[in-house]
Amino acid sequence: MTTIGLADLDPTGHTSFSFYDLLPGNQVTVEGAPDAADALALATRLLRTDLLEAGDQEIDSFAALLVTHGHLLPPSGEFKQLADATARGFAALIGNEARRPRRMRLTRLSLMLRVVLDRTESTAGVLSDTTLPCKSPWDFIAMDGSSQDGWVASCDENNFRRLEAGACVWSRRLGLPTQLDRLGDGLWVGSHYSDGGFIVTQAESADPQVLEIAHSCPLVLAFEFGGTRYALDSRGALGKLAGDQVGPALLRLPGTIHRARIIGDSLYAFDWGQAGVGFRIDLRTLQAVTIRTGDIIVCNDICAQGDWLYGICKLQGRVFKMTRDWTPVSTRLGAGTGPGQLLDPIMIRCEADVLGVVNWFSSRIVRLPAF
Repeated sequence: MTTIGLADLDPTGHTSFSFYDLLPGNQVTVEGAPDAADALALATRLLRTDLLEAGDQEIDSFAALLVTHGHLLPPSGEFKQLADATARGFAALIGNEARRPRRMRLTRLSLMLRVVLDRTESTAGVLSDTTLPCKSPWDFIAMDGSSQDGWVASCDENNFRRLEAGACVWSRRLGLPTQLDRLGDGLWVGSHYSDGGFIVTQAESADPQVLEIAHSCPLVLAFEFGGTRYALDSRGALGKLAGDQVGPALLRLPGTIHRARIIGDSLYAFDWGQAGVGFRIDLRTLQAVTIRTGDIIVCNDICAQGDWLYGICKLQGRVFKMTRDWTPVSTRLGAGTGPGQLLDPIMIRCEADVLGVVNWFSSRIVRLPAF
């Protein structure tokens, strides 16, 4: 058992890679933490406050209680409400770097509460739980028939990597990549951090070729539809992509785009700063609408299988199954760091009726049958 002080919870002393260590059940005690019996009262008090303006000490005190006693606490409706509220608070502060400490406090509290709420959730049916050889992956495309071989965008120095037999066999730094997609016979390497994007061809060869697409802001996604190439940038502008040039905006979505995917004849895009909503572009007509994302608060990614959509939420360790109109159907798995559990899931894909979900902080990829 490790004992820490309340000051050790201050997020200014942590990076995005370290503050996940402080979770219920991780054998950590916070000196001076409130008693477990105070948990419901403290949660109720926080629910009655503006979480964006509540005192740091009030939030850290409840976090100390969860770190110390959370593994013993039964789930409650108040915990669920507070987990939802802190997730929405996180979204409200996306992009506001002046308030990064508050955003981190709310993120961590939300994750702690999910770990408490999901402690007894079943992981039955999980097919595998393996670790990708990289630091904090954003996206992963598997080679056909493989569970670990493929391409990954990560937080390593050389952050676009080809994996074979559980090892990195080729890598290169390509901006700050956060998304990978197939593009013709090559791969698109996109980002919501660094300007432009990249097209990689001959990706399976010993010498992959890289074409840089320059742009005035990050290019999140490039894709082909109806014989035409398009690119979507982080400002929500969709334009045609010809060679290495992006044309004028054909439309502009009302948000900052962090993730976008093509499913059939639809483009789905998500602004992680807008909780509970996303955008859909009908690629046949180029008409855009705002959609509700059901039980998903911050939609990190989606995929499809047959008539169903599957999605993940940054601050909920579950796989969500939905109809094509985003009506919730069911969920699987739960939040945590144990085998088959999810914490900050960043990617979901479906291949051959198997769902693969990547955990950002741990580099683990969990696979389960589509349900």
